[in-house]
Amino acid sequence: MTLRDLLERACAASPDATALRAGEEHLSFAALDSLADGIAKDLHGHRLHRDEPVLLAVSNRPEDIAGFFGIWKAGGVVVPIHRASLEADALDIGERAGSRFAVTMRPDLPAPAPFKPARIASLDQMPPERPLLKDAAVICFTSGTTGQPKGVVLGHAPYCRKLDQLQGLLAIKPGDTAVMPLNLTFIFGQWVTFLTLAQGGTVHLVDRFTPEGFLQTLDEAKATHIGMVPTMLRMLMPVLEDTGARFDGTVMLGGEVTPPPLAERISALWPDARFWDMFGLSETGSCDLILPPADFVARAQTVGHPSDGITVKTDPASGELLIDTPCRMLGYLDAPDLTAAAFTEDGYFKTGDLATIHPDGSVELIGRAKELINRAGNKISPLEVERALMTHPGVAAALATGLPHELLGESLQVMLVPKPGTALDQDEVKAFIRSLLPGPKRPDGYLIGETLPTGRTGKADRGALKKLLIAMEEEPAEYASPACSAHEIDPAYTGAAPKGD
Repeated sequence: MTLRDLLERACAASPDATALRAGEEHLSFAALDSLADGIAKDLHGHRLHRDEPVLLAVSNRPEDIAGFFGIWKAGGVVVPIHRASLEADALDIGERAGSRFAVTMRPDLPAPAPFKPARIASLDQMPPERPLLKDAAVICFTSGTTGQPKGVVLGHAPYCRKLDQLQGLLAIKPGDTAVMPLNLTFIFGQWVTFLTLAQGGTVHLVDRFTPEGFLQTLDEAKATHIGMVPTMLRMLMPVLEDTGARFDGTVMLGGEVTPPPLAERISALWPDARFWDMFGLSETGSCDLILPPADFVARAQTVGHPSDGITVKTDPASGELLIDTPCRMLGYLDAPDLTAAAFTEDGYFKTGDLATIHPDGSVELIGRAKELINRAGNKISPLEVERALMTHPGVAAALATGLPHELLGESLQVMLVPKPGTALDQDEVKAFIRSLLPGPKRPDGYLIGETLPTGRTGKADRGALKKLLIAMEEEPAEYASPACSAHEIDPAYTGAAPKGD
């Protein structure tokens, strides 16, 4: 079974039903199939080889899904690139993929080179022979928070198996409607879209997320389910608390850990919604650990239990979470050594996450091994610090990172977002945290702002916070401007050693 097969079956079953919407734009399943046939015909005319990678410009437009479908019909492998990508990044991905062709289903929309104002651009390169790409569906380039983005090669059969597993949990029906604001370059946004279409449902794509616009779309689309990252929920909170807007469908959360206080708040605001918290990686096919609605609040400190067919364990020496799954990637593109290093000898993927597996089999994440902050020899998990800060009644969101420090090696810095109508006092927050964290784990500096910095995926990003803090050190005058007047910086955060807090 391939993703092409799933979409062809859905198009044949309900040709007149609406498959995709975005604002006033819409495509029926028949139109989706016809557009895909057209691009497949064009690629065949260019003599596309089977299992050859093809660049595809995406930005959550209905025609973009026809691009995925058409490339699969032509026997190619999709390499999605967002239309808003920097040109240097898009060119780098295109060169590394070795693609001969760059497809944009919407030539009228801006897109970086190597895309051109035509549906198919021919590029002056030829991909090498790659046995790894046999029966591959997509190459997703990871966000690269720990280094250069890697090309994760996902196969049709493992992808379809994952969709079957998710359908067993979510039970999407023909006629259901998903509102989908997630980026189509990443597996989370893809599987929400393909699973809904495969069941004969409608996908309402959201190109740019704003709280007010998203809630309006939910209402107009009569949505039955939505896919979101927790950062989007944080952005929604003030509007929900102000308007009382409700949603009673299924909410699928992923991409980052949902803090327990956030789970409690959104459950109170949307008491009739069903929340599925799903943890996984592109390399493992996504959604490896599932926290179902019944446990969403009660067990929010965990990421749930392994889904069907998945086994987890921790490395006895490091505590790193290891995952064995039949839905794993085929490998990293052109990186056999990196692929081999990513797995244990018995086939478990090394996630890089530190975790505790409880006696009942549920998994609690402690932090990222590569994100541990080494403060004066103390290894500190930023996730542990964030969870403690999130229990403060005035804190809506928290993000922690480390900065180089002459005396400590690294200092522990946090950014806090207050709840609407709340003014956070740093001295009071410091006093609050003393009862929750031992001295080495207490932050050295605080930054208070309206929103957390995010990365390419739209998730709260510690790397982006670190860059912001460094920029504030280097250009303090710029960040003291009226535009940044909502931000306060603890004087201990730059320069000297912390004041023994």
